[in-house]
This record gives sequence, structure tokens and C-alpha cells, in this order.
Amino acid sequence: MNGDPGTLEEMEMTAEADGSIRESMDRRNGRILAYVGTFVVLLVGFGLLRDSAWRGNTHLHTLMESIATLLALVVGTLALLRYYTKKHNTILFVGAGFLGTALLDGYHAVVTSSAFSVYWPSPPPSLIPWSWNASRTFLAVLMLLSVLMWRREERLGDRGRIPEKAIFLAVGALALASFLFFAFCPLPPAYYPGGTFGRPEEFVSALFFLLALIGYLRKGLWRSD
Repeated sequence: MNGDPGTLEEMEMTAEADGSIRESMDRRNGRILAYVGTFVVLLVGFGLLRDSAWRGNTHLHTLMESIATLLALVVGTLALLRYYTKKHNTILFVGAGFLGTALLDGYHAVVTSSAFSVYWPSPPPSLIPWSWNASRTFLAVLMLLSVLMWRREERLGDRGRIPEKAIFLAVGALALASFLFFAFCPLPPAYYPGGTFGRPEEFVSALFFLLALIGYLRKGLWRSD
């Protein structure tokens, strides 16, 4: 005897739903493994390389920072292209954050190059790490703001969306303030080799990145989006 068509259809729908659930769980588990694996690789790499005696030079540093500037610019541009296809404050803050990071990394590459380092009030040992950390802190703050603005937009809808012009003006103002700060303000030492933590200023950006990570994990969209 043939089965009831309605029952067969329900069984097919149930099987399809079960397959989608399994696929979603596999995707989630794969991403968890990727995230944990990335963390372990970075942690082990840090332990292996922290005592390395290798040293570069000014020209290599300028080249690497130029590459970092280009990468940040590409990521920021792609994020803004994504934003203009479906406007959402989260993507706007991420895109603006990477564009601002590109400006700060480019500025860092210029001020620490051998051609311009003599023109600044701070010596290279102070100027290089402080101006380098500026872009990291800037990006970390914008990443945290992207999470907070997502929560605001979820709560208020379109009324919670921040105008694009205001965000771009704020990013530009922060970048300009950073430029002027490094151009006119003498900086204290950034390295403390005798201390437990040789570069304590790194904890500022690390804190904001950690808060942003917690916010994105709590959103839960990483499981499927």
C-alpha cells in the first residue's frame, strides 16, 4: 500500500528541517574550531617569537606599514560597499573604523620614516610605538561602537540609526586630532623592558577589542552569518 500523501509530505519536510539543523550545527561547530584554532596559533606564536633577537630596519618598517595602510583601506572600502547595499550602522562603523585606521597607519608610516622622523618633537623610540598604537586603539573603539550601535538600532529601529555624515565627520575629527597630537606633543617612553609588561599601553586597545568580541559573541549571529 502507498503511504498517505500528507504523511509523506510531512516526513519530507521534517527530514529537510533536520538536514538544515544539522548543516547549521556543522557550520557553527566549524566556526568555533576556526576561532579557537586562531586563538591558539596566535598565543603559541607569541610565546615562540617574543624572545626573538631578529631586528628589522626603518625602510622595512615603512614598507610594512604601507602594506597595512593598503589592507585597512581595502577592508574599509569593501565594508562601505556592503553598507550601501543594505544600510546598517554596524557595517558603517566597521567601514569607517578601517578607513580611519588606514589614515592613521599611513600617517604612522610617514612620521616614522627616515625622511621625516627628524621633524617631530618626540624621538623615534617613543614616536614609533605610540603612533602605531593609535590606529589599533582607534579601530578597537570603533568595533565596540559598532556593537553598541547595533543594540541601539535593534531597540529603536530606524530612529536609532546614526547619520552617515556625523560618523564620517567624527572619524575625520579623531584622525585629525591624532595627527596634531603626534606633531606637537612630546611623548613619554613606550617601552619598559624591566617591567612585567613591557608595553602596558597595549592593554588599552586590548580592552576595547575584548569588549567588542564579547558583544559580537553575545549577538549570536556568528553562528550563521
